[in-house]
Amino acid sequence: MTKLQPLPASVHNDKNHNILIYLQGKSAHSDLVDVLVEAAAPLGDVQLYSSEPANYGYVVLATQDVVFAVTYGMSLVGFRLDEAFKRRALETGGFDATEIGPDWVAFELFRTNYPAVDLRFWARKAYLIARGADPS
Repeated sequence: MTKLQPLPASVHNDKNHNILIYLQGKSAHSDLVDVLVEAAAPLGDVQLYSSEPANYGYVVLATQDVVFAVTYGMSLVGFRLDEAFKRRALETGGFDATEIGPDWVAFELFRTNYPAVDLRFWARKAYLIARGADPS
């Protein structure tokens, strides 16, 4: 995975329209960026983009110009999932992030008295789904 880059024109496409509109003006805490980058480290063709790399803008992970993961705010990480994995995410502590798009689930990190979110698992599933591969 490469270092944080500005959003290229190729990511501004129909698949990403809703999420990029939703994220306008949002930022991401640097701790969130670190955990998302770590979760995606084992994945293959992943690009790390930020709305403002020098000023802690929101951060997205993309593959083949499809955004599949995002971090924004002080504690939120979201993943683009298919119906089966979206259901599983909702059953295991995620919440429906329909404000981003119909296939997005978000997790709040750093909550006390909650189990840690398995970010590597969700990043891998979202990555495979974005690439059109079987996530199971």
